[in-house]
Amino acid sequence: MPNVPAPGKRAAHLTKDSMIYLCEKLRLSGLSASDAKRLGMRYCSAPPPGLPYAGSGIIIPYYDAQGKATGLFRYRYETDPRPKLARLTSRRPLRYAQPTGTAPEVYMPRLLDWANILNNSALPLIITEGELKAACGCVHAPHPAVGLGGVWSWQAKRQGRAVLPWFEEVAWGGRAVYIVFDSDVAINPEVLRAEVHLAKQLLAFGAVPLLVRIPPCADNEKQGLDDYIVNHGAAAFAAILEIATEYQSSVELHALNSEIAYVQNPGLIYRLDTGQRIACSDFVAHAYAHRKYIEMQPGKNGEYRAVEKKLPKVWIEWPSRFTVPHVDYAPGQPLVIPHTGNALNTWPGWACEPTVGDCTLWCELLDFLFAEAPPADRVWFERWLAYPLQCPGTKLCTAAVMWGLSHGTGKSLVGYTMFKIYGKNAVEIDERNLKEAYNEWAENKQFAMGEEITGGDKRMLADTIKHMITAQTMRVNPKYIPSYVVTNRINYYFTSNHCDAFFLEDDDRRLFIHEVIGTPLPDEFYARYDKWLRSGDAARAVFARLLNLDLGDFNPNARAPYTGSKQDMLRTGRSDVGEWVATLRADPDSVLRVGSVVLPYIYWRNQDLLALYDPRGVGRLTPNGMGRELRRAGFRQAAGGRPVRTAEHGQARVWMIRSLSGTRRQQMAADTQAAVGKQYDDERNKFSSARPKSLKNN
Repeated sequence: MPNVPAPGKRAAHLTKDSMIYLCEKLRLSGLSASDAKRLGMRYCSAPPPGLPYAGSGIIIPYYDAQGKATGLFRYRYETDPRPKLARLTSRRPLRYAQPTGTAPEVYMPRLLDWANILNNSALPLIITEGELKAACGCVHAPHPAVGLGGVWSWQAKRQGRAVLPWFEEVAWGGRAVYIVFDSDVAINPEVLRAEVHLAKQLLAFGAVPLLVRIPPCADNEKQGLDDYIVNHGAAAFAAILEIATEYQSSVELHALNSEIAYVQNPGLIYRLDTGQRIACSDFVAHAYAHRKYIEMQPGKNGEYRAVEKKLPKVWIEWPSRFTVPHVDYAPGQPLVIPHTGNALNTWPGWACEPTVGDCTLWCELLDFLFAEAPPADRVWFERWLAYPLQCPGTKLCTAAVMWGLSHGTGKSLVGYTMFKIYGKNAVEIDERNLKEAYNEWAENKQFAMGEEITGGDKRMLADTIKHMITAQTMRVNPKYIPSYVVTNRINYYFTSNHCDAFFLEDDDRRLFIHEVIGTPLPDEFYARYDKWLRSGDAARAVFARLLNLDLGDFNPNARAPYTGSKQDMLRTGRSDVGEWVATLRADPDSVLRVGSVVLPYIYWRNQDLLALYDPRGVGRLTPNGMGRELRRAGFRQAAGGRPVRTAEHGQARVWMIRSLSGTRRQQMAADTQAAVGKQYDDERNKFSSARPKSLKNN
């Protein structure tokens, strides 16, 4: 057996030169230029006709058992050849393709006498994924290897058959068949499911399937047959084959492996088809308690007897159960996420494929909704919608609020259009969902539309929403199973018909507020839009538009634009005293005055300001109430909040009301209680003639 080429690091950039690129790919798979010649592989700067995309790469021709070309070839692209839309919506790069309309075949590297191998069931066989891996196996492994174009490429459903014709022509009776998929088979449910189905089919043919586990790289990156042989040698690979698991001895357990996973953190069962989470005790006691199987055990006289076993209990204790460290929700990422410790990604993908189409109705809707607003507001809002699609999984630090007194304008129609793009990744919520303890609705979601926020319990709701918008992680608290923490991916879009739907702080940076002004468009427009939306054309076309949208200088971490609608909602949501204090902060001279005389004092007590706000004392506001409003508005007390002594009022706490230069403000904040009290008195003595009687008597 020839020596394996020395392993080396992958080049950071592969040149277009054919020999360099081809030799590098061969070296990484333990093959030589002479191997490539025998295999008929060659480099092409442009692919032959029939492939879905253009691009340079390697042609890999297929041959039959006699070594004659079948006419099929696969093409290994040098780089992902797809246009922007396809790349943005895919979980992984496109590396291989074959001519459109051709059926898959089993790859038999033209290095061995396949006619003899396939007819001799005494010869073990390796089935692996990929042509280069199969060729590497034929050169270095102890048994001949064939390759599949993909882990499911042994099926022939389009041809009306269970398996490819090749499988029906092989002598399987008693043949040991090693299924050697990449190392991610242990953590990737899709690959694991394919492995189990292939083993089951081989067992039906009379073969003896053996499941091989290649360990991952040291950095948890996956590796295949060729990677392992190049990195560790042929002898190490042969040793792995020696400890392969025989499928037949644990058929039922392997079948369950393709249905569920044990999640180590927080310790529960995860159904791969539905995403349902089940407590381990419930899994054994009732959810899967009906699942039993028969195990043949040797008796005292050497005879075997059938023993009924409880499948869930045995599976829980089985060392080879399908186990993942934890689950995460990572839009746009692979099913198994290496950089998170091989977490299982629960993101189901987008609900539709983007297709460039007519977006006239979408544009008309946005033009109408933003008709009375500055053009920049409409631009920002559409970029806000587009950013999480172009950069999947991005948690924006802002939420969008669209409100208007008129019903039926189309505020919610924007959200429902996005629902058609996000599919299972979107959810519609209301105020009740925001307040309840259990939040299953937030599980595995990217986009949430809050419908008809009314403004009830505004302050409490505001604190909840602020955290939801910006929190980077989220604790999911479902009923009956342990809570667990996931990365927070939800971006929120709220609609309302109430002008005071949200309690806003003066310095709020999270909410983009837009008011829809005017009556709805004609019913005929909404009927056409609804038909377009139901057809699926709207989602595909709007998806493509948003993926191609120029994001300009949009910053996902920046504060939301301060719109005129936001300023109006701030005023509407404030109490009378809150509005007065807001004016005090923005323009102190407009309220710190008696008639036309401005009171230039820097230091003020609660009682002093209350006397200006309510000079006749007819309101119900107390000095403490005034202090709370000052604190909410961001004012600071002098002398660190400690009481100071004044000549006229004795001990008092005073506020620094007027703006000063940065240095002087810092000095005054550090002034002693005595210095503050003295300045308070000096200010009043200097301008005593301007003081109203109400201030003197407080």
